[in-house]
Amino acid sequence: KRFGVGEGNGGGVPFIYSVWRKKGWDIPCFIEDFDPDYITLTLNFYRSETSQPTQYNREIISVLIISFLTEKRIAPLDEIADTFNIPLPFARSVIDGLTAKNLIVNENNGYKLIR
Repeated sequence: KRFGVGEGNGGGVPFIYSVWRKKGWDIPCFIEDFDPDYITLTLNFYRSETSQPTQYNREIISVLIISFLTEKRIAPLDEIADTFNIPLPFARSVIDGLTAKNLIVNENNGYKLIR
């Protein structure tokens, strides 16, 4: 909460990811464990000396877009790109992939999950 990205501020995981990208900090790291079931989230408040320029990971962005649309319900392409601070052509490419998998649909100039 102290950094304005915690509980009660809205946006969830997509918002956290967006803030870290905009600040230029290392991307949050999610580690999933199944015994017992839990997820560990590691947040670095700096850019490490050895970190390479952030590459856009299609799989991670896809999951974040789905999470964003779960909370937002419907959003235009430019809002999705702005939320995750990704180039519009890359956002369009990811959206096209999610549409081809029948996970989302374009409706009234916005994208939403297929339920």
